[in-house]
Amino acid sequence: MMDWPLTDMHLHATRYRLSSIRPDMTVANIVRRLEASTYVVGGIVEHLEPGPKHPVDCLEAMVNEFRSICSPVELFVGVELDYRGDTITFPRAAKVKHRLALDFCLAAAHGIGDGITSTAAFVEDHHRRLMGIVERCDYVDVIAHPWSDGHGLVRRGLASEWRLECVPERYLREFVDAAKHHGKAIEINRKVLADAGDPAFARYLALLQDARVPLTVASDAHSIDQIGSTGPLNTLLQEAGLVCGCLWKPTAAQRSTIPRWS
Repeated sequence: MMDWPLTDMHLHATRYRLSSIRPDMTVANIVRRLEASTYVVGGIVEHLEPGPKHPVDCLEAMVNEFRSICSPVELFVGVELDYRGDTITFPRAAKVKHRLALDFCLAAAHGIGDGITSTAAFVEDHHRRLMGIVERCDYVDVIAHPWSDGHGLVRRGLASEWRLECVPERYLREFVDAAKHHGKAIEINRKVLADAGDPAFARYLALLQDARVPLTVASDAHSIDQIGSTGPLNTLLQEAGLVCGCLWKPTAAQRSTIPRWS
């Protein structure tokens, strides 16, 4: 199998949040770990929310440290947003992206959704939110961990199991086709390893392959020990027949020199 470049486009600098702080998760320490693990691309982010845990000044502090770092790793700085109801929860997100000159925005339909009490209700709500991100949020570049939060149904005792086959294939196809049409990348997060044996997940990867939709590989690391954990994802994607040419990173319009992989 072709060797994939080691990339991780979803690494949280959790040093900067106002609670659940991990003091060692500075940008500098994240980059040192990426360098030691021979990564070639890293995307460093934090959440931005209207609540007290992730205010914009914490994101600003992270970005300021990011700007001071030099590394052989190709680094990008971004933000992770949440889509609830019918909108991004931080209403000024597009302006913040522009003001801080962020390279990219992730957005996710986090959690099982407000008032959801069944698998069927989760599927409808989650699909609606994913499509809202794709179709309504032109400043969002990457859809983070789609469908993985379905496992929360089991943790809350609302379902005996979660499998991607609970999602109608037409929903998966609609999501993938819309992401490609609107120029969004889809994240393959380490959370999907729980779905690796699901035949429906294999069909989902085949949809991604057929559509040639851009993809990112992501650890979603919140602690130092989680950095460097994307190897199984690379193997999963290669075994599914995907090629590293599908990997996404911010465009030359956002960075002056961006080499392409073949």
